[in-house]
Amino acid sequence: MIEEKGRDLLAFRGLFLSALMKQLKILVYLGAVMVLCQILVLFPLVFAPNAGAEVDETLRSRIEEVGACPTIAVEEEMVYASMALPRFYERRGYRLAWSQGGDLLPQVSSLIHALREAHRNGLRPDDYHVGTITALVDKLNENGIPSSKTSQLVDLDLLLTDAFLVYASHLL
Repeated sequence: MIEEKGRDLLAFRGLFLSALMKQLKILVYLGAVMVLCQILVLFPLVFAPNAGAEVDETLRSRIEEVGACPTIAVEEEMVYASMALPRFYERRGYRLAWSQGGDLLPQVSSLIHALREAHRNGLRPDDYHVGTITALVDKLNENGIPSSKTSQLVDLDLLLTDAFLVYASHLL
């Protein structure tokens, strides 16, 4: 009888610890998402100067051209967060989130690294435009970011923001 209660207690303890570990894992993911949100939204919004009227206008027109039922494509890749992107950029005053003064922010490298490692969370990196993002970053880094590459900078920003939003939602 005592031995049976001991086994039941051990089984209950095992179930309890398993449930606790699942909850801790969820809290770790939520913490990571919160940190990513702070990096993406708060830091550039507070500290980034305006990238320029031409870039802002290019971004605004690119988002507004899709209309009420947004379907945004960049470099032949569909943007999955088409409903969230217009609100995101509208709240930012149509300022780019991933570059400042013509230079890419360090957060770009951090996000690309996180996306390449998505498989560690059971996710597929290709779902987050990693190949296209990397190619655009390489193109822009070849000769700097002259004003003639405004559309490429806007395309990159849209893909990075989409990748961030979708990846964060998948981690939840």
